[in-house]
Amino acid sequence: MSAYLCNDEHFDALATWATRRGPHGSTFRYRFNDEWHTPDAAKIATTLHAQNVRSVNHRYEESESPAYRYRAVPLDCIDAKDVLMACAGLEYQSCETPDWEETEAFAILSAIRKRAIHVVTENSRCWNISKGILCPPRPRAMPRSEGERSPGYPGECPEGMSQSAWLAMNNVD
Repeated sequence: MSAYLCNDEHFDALATWATRRGPHGSTFRYRFNDEWHTPDAAKIATTLHAQNVRSVNHRYEESESPAYRYRAVPLDCIDAKDVLMACAGLEYQSCETPDWEETEAFAILSAIRKRAIHVVTENSRCWNISKGILCPPRPRAMPRSEGERSPGYPGECPEGMSQSAWLAMNNVD
């Protein structure tokens, strides 16, 4: 596995997006060491940057410490789907240390991801999946006359199978 230091804009964009007002006016927060934290964007960005540096240094047995300073980016520059991919990319570059899942950066990135998922799925009807949501029933398709079939009709029933089982298997009421 390889690792590299993400560019400054990567950290800037994630931190800016995370600290904007969330759905229903919520404030960004994460849980770390059994406490809730509500950091500002600079704290988020510098924590993510520091872990990315730690990861690269661990991977390549280096001790680099590049400077970084948070700069806000315009909020319309990144959407929730971009945030999800940016989280995946940063996680891949930051997970080289053996304690990755116990770091504050992991907790922050997990909370950013959770917020982005909430935004992406906000209008979903799938909190509880049911047959009607998973496979909406198709209109009933019946043969019009001998040899002529309506759209959606699955065709002739295979030998040895009941007509009702064949129609049910093909999602025809």
